[in-house]
Amino acid sequence: MSAKKTLTISVKTKAWIHDILQSEFSRQVESVELQLGSNNTQVYTVTIAAGSNVRTNKTSTRTTRSTCGVQKERVPQPGTETLPADTTTVILRFTDAGADLNDTIQVQNEVAAYSLARIALASLDEPVTPRIYGWRSVNLDTKVSGWILQEHMHGVGLNDEVLKKLDRAAKHSVLTDITRIFHLLQQYKLPVSVVGYGGFNFDDDGQVTTGPTTIHGATKACATYHELYYQYLQTQIQRMDMCDVVQGWQDTPDLRARIDAFVERGFQPLLGRFIEANPRPVLVHGDMRCTTLTAEKDLQNFLYDPQTSRITALVDWSFSHVASLYDEYFYSFPELFHIVTPEDPTSPSNAIRRALLHGLVSVSDEDKAGAPMADWTLIEQTNAAFVVESVIRPVDLMPGIDTLSDLYWFIQNLSPGMFYMSRVRAKMGPQRIQAVKRNAKDSLEQTLKRWGY
Repeated sequence: MSAKKTLTISVKTKAWIHDILQSEFSRQVESVELQLGSNNTQVYTVTIAAGSNVRTNKTSTRTTRSTCGVQKERVPQPGTETLPADTTTVILRFTDAGADLNDTIQVQNEVAAYSLARIALASLDEPVTPRIYGWRSVNLDTKVSGWILQEHMHGVGLNDEVLKKLDRAAKHSVLTDITRIFHLLQQYKLPVSVVGYGGFNFDDDGQVTTGPTTIHGATKACATYHELYYQYLQTQIQRMDMCDVVQGWQDTPDLRARIDAFVERGFQPLLGRFIEANPRPVLVHGDMRCTTLTAEKDLQNFLYDPQTSRITALVDWSFSHVASLYDEYFYSFPELFHIVTPEDPTSPSNAIRRALLHGLVSVSDEDKAGAPMADWTLIEQTNAAFVVESVIRPVDLMPGIDTLSDLYWFIQNLSPGMFYMSRVRAKMGPQRIQAVKRNAKDSLEQTLKRWGY
């Protein structure tokens, strides 16, 4: 058995953690442990001494107007609760510049999403979203990381390796819980203060509002769903030209000319023809997955209790946003249900795409043999759970999701996000990076050809 890897925490970071807990919450730190594998944040499990229920992190300022004029008052931070006196283990998450997320909104977006999710999922037997005790946004002047102090949720990470080892009853229990969570998120009606599409923020009164997404380069909320996707497109075009790997696809001049032609003449008409401008806004988690993505175990976003086979937490709302019923199927459940990929007759994943878009009706042995990397049994079990809980599936979103998936992946393939994540690139190595580039190029060319460009 290999020895457990020891993660070193710098003296400076330890001192900072001690200072946050002491100055903001009047709590003494007893131990700090860095967690393995997160690509978006630095995550620490912190053991603290018991304390009082006095809220010390009153760090938000609200402007009020009265007969006495304009006044500023100190109020509890939006989205937070008092750190209980008997709580001795917490999670402290720092933003990470290497994650290539939108510093202006990253922390606020996640805290606001947690506050909405707790309402959306309130009917579950037990809470699965951690309470937030305090937060700081990124200091845009000094680039000092932002942070979130949150409740430590019990349970172990549910990854693909764990899933394979669960017996039938345990797997059914886990899938049922995940499905109920997803269904509640689909059905949740966002508050009237959330207008349009994009990320989340707080207004001066502490209400959740719409803001830019956490995508690097996003600058504003979007009035329509079409505007959101056009913002995705424009952001990716800018990044495509800056990316040292794709280099604006200038090494393939014909491809770049076809991209420019489609962006100029084809994108918006195609989007408008198949997708309504204002579909019902939906709270999208954006990362409900159990896959082990790196050589080290990722911090899994679903936690479960091995004794009861129940889901105990859904964490990491870094990519949460306001979009539509379509969008979660482009991000989440790659191992449980598979994501809806772009049309590609040459790819093994095309058989899975067809199956999802048709409700897994009449999936042949030939289809399954054509996609050997898929766990068809698990996909069918997840689909059955979705049906029982009345989850809106890809087949229920036809026509529309088929075209939107092509548009979404066209945008992503302009400049794949992993090319901007230094840790991921270091693990991939030059050969795999070039393989990803080739796959993106092939997908772009096939998609453009199908659209007549």
